[in-house]
Amino acid sequence: MVTKIISWRDEFIKLFPENTERKIKDNHKWCEKCNGLGFIRDDNKLKFCNNCRGLGQIELCTKMCGREKKYPFDICEECGKEKKIEREEELYKNAQKIKFIDYDGMFFEGENVIDREEFADNLYYKIKDGEDYLTYVYGTTKKQVINIKLMEVICDACEDGYDDMSDYINYDGVDEIQELIDEWIKKQGDLNCAYEEDYKVVVLLDDLIKKISEEI
Repeated sequence: MVTKIISWRDEFIKLFPENTERKIKDNHKWCEKCNGLGFIRDDNKLKFCNNCRGLGQIELCTKMCGREKKYPFDICEECGKEKKIEREEELYKNAQKIKFIDYDGMFFEGENVIDREEFADNLYYKIKDGEDYLTYVYGTTKKQVINIKLMEVICDACEDGYDDMSDYINYDGVDEIQELIDEWIKKQGDLNCAYEEDYKVVVLLDDLIKKISEEI
């Protein structure tokens, strides 16, 4: 077996100049792991630095706080938390406030949708067991999931056909079929509905919390 001794130092000096001047970009800092090189040594191999993704520099938070941001986000974790708090405060400020006793909609419990009785029971046990609980929650709104418009379906299908196909299709009877579709959708009732949080409505739980506290 023929072996060969390679001088890493000599060979890399041939590939790269002995000294290279690099400029730091605005709102960046030098990578401390690779010292600005962009690659690091791993045993006898060189590989791109995973700390700076081979750039030698790390971009800082765009909020100009001086903290390091996490790729692919534009801001650091701390500023992200502050932004989330600010957004929550803004949503709460602009939302309509309704007392629990006056709200007759559904509630989100994690990813599940529950009615007011189950929500009240769950809050009861949280307070009784000394667990953390919210003093307000957002309301919910109901939306129709299946909403079929036959004309749109036909025109979309024609996109895969010949040029201007939708201009030559015979649309006689489409209105009658649409009426049958609308009637079928109407028959589905709540089976064709899904809930999502309504950030325009805040349900205040103070009255419910007071009532539960008095019962415990």
